[in-house]
Amino acid sequence: MTKIAIYGDSFAADYEGWPKYFGELMKCDVKTFGYYSTSIGYSYFKFLETHEEYDHVIFLWTDITRVWLVSTPDKDESILQHHICFSPSEPKENSLGKEYYPLNAEYYGMPNRNISDINKKLLSTWIKTENHWSNTFRNKNLLSIIAMRDSVKHRRPDCFNIQAFDYFKTNKNKLTEKVTPGMWRIPLFDMMQYSDKLSNVSEDPKSKRKFNHFTETQNKEFAQYLFESHQNKDFDIHKTFDYPPKYYTMSKSLEEAAFIFHDV
Repeated sequence: MTKIAIYGDSFAADYEGWPKYFGELMKCDVKTFGYYSTSIGYSYFKFLETHEEYDHVIFLWTDITRVWLVSTPDKDESILQHHICFSPSEPKENSLGKEYYPLNAEYYGMPNRNISDINKKLLSTWIKTENHWSNTFRNKNLLSIIAMRDSVKHRRPDCFNIQAFDYFKTNKNKLTEKVTPGMWRIPLFDMMQYSDKLSNVSEDPKSKRKFNHFTETQNKEFAQYLFESHQNKDFDIHKTFDYPPKYYTMSKSLEEAAFIFHDV
């Protein structure tokens, strides 16, 4: 039977969602290597390790600001993986009076793993370094990502590429940017039904009713559009992300969407 591999972040982490439905539509075996909060680098290494075992591959491209750091703790402990996400905060002025965006670093430790003091120090050093270089060269991650994209395209010309998050491309005159919309807009528009302040709404971490940030209906709809994309090369699945309510069923309640509303 034909085998399909999926690489990406949390939008592909749960097999029970759209990967399963897509496999049923394609009548293929589907294996997802997606994992929560991971970077493009993580997905790329998984791709290098395994893609030759599969007939077709799907690659979800996550946020370019994500950095994946792997460090080895003391002795017999298993490898500890850190995910650090750098996101621009409110603009400030530096000593030269030029506007810049300091970066907020969020740390995601892998489940059920302890962090030793040495790893805390390593993480602190990494954050300081990334803050400095990301403020100085704001597009530095883009160079490695372009290289990884080219590598995936070269190794697997058949690869089906999907944006998990929006992808910006500056055109030739460098005055405007072309945006390829990403999958993240589907839960984003769902959240916007309940509050114009997104900080008031978040996914319920205890819910077992939601996979890949989508409701069950949205997972099935996404799988159908993905299937259509594979059958019809003129159909670009990214158009369904531009304004999701036109293509996807928005949730009827917070419970259905597995969202929590809270005051901040």
